[in-house]
Formats: sequence, C-alpha cells, structure tokens
Amino acid sequence: SSGGFLAQSRGERQWAGGRASVGITGGRHYFEATVRDDGLVRVGWSTAAASLDGLGTDAQGFGFGGTGKKSFNRAFATYGEPYGNGDIVGC
Repeated sequence: SSGGFLAQSRGERQWAGGRASVGITGGRHYFEATVRDDGLVRVGWSTAAASLDGLGTDAQGFGFGGTGKKSFNRAFATYGEPYGNGDIVGC
C-alpha cells in the first residue's frame, strides 16, 4: 500500500530490514510482505531482543526466506516453496 514500508539492500553482504514500532503480546496476528525486487528476502517474527544480524539467526526470532527455507537460531530447513519478485508472503 502507499502507507507501507520498504526495506532494501544493494550490498553483496548486507541485510536490510524493518521492525514494527508496536509490539504484540498475545492473540493471533498476521501480516503480508510484497516482494518488489530481485534478491534475497526473509520475513518472519522476532522479539525485541532479537539480533539485527538477520531474522532467524538467533533463538529470539524465526524467518522464512525466498529460498523456501525456514530459519531459527542459525538452523535452516526446507519449508514451503521458494518465492521472489512479485510474490506476496503471509506470515
């Protein structure tokens, strides 16, 4: 949407990301991310204590990458289908 956020990195070894400014403490919640460019992407959830080195690189968050891998605490496993430019990913 026009009020949405954009995260992008053109560095070969650099991640870019966004983090919500309002936390969630319970219930069921859902968001969607639209992939608008080529390159690596990962979406998911984390606590405020999570590392900023990449979603799913510690035990404080998990991610789902465009390669079709889920990540948690630097462990990656096949999960779902790969996705990329033009896809909408719900989490």
